[in-house]
Amino acid sequence: NQPLALGLGPSCLSQSPLTVTCKDQFIGTIGKKFFRRPLDSEEITHYRTKVFDAGSSPADSVSLVVYMLMQSPKFIFQLELGKKTDA
Repeated sequence: NQPLALGLGPSCLSQSPLTVTCKDQFIGTIGKKFFRRPLDSEEITHYRTKVFDAGSSPADSVSLVVYMLMQSPKFIFQLELGKKTDA
């Protein structure tokens, strides 16, 4: 299992069938690495329902989540919130 070998996901990814908790844990873990911030529950649910719950195999779903996260503008750009400074 490639995501496990790369340290990108929880050990439950090697189990079958995948539980909702495992799917959410994987999306939350990898999403935090890619977006440089924790994903909120709405984002996690979005990726789970669009990918894992769409009927693809677990291996294909894991790959598709990675591709979707990498195609997001949130992967490339990071919003920095705070007060504006005179710099």
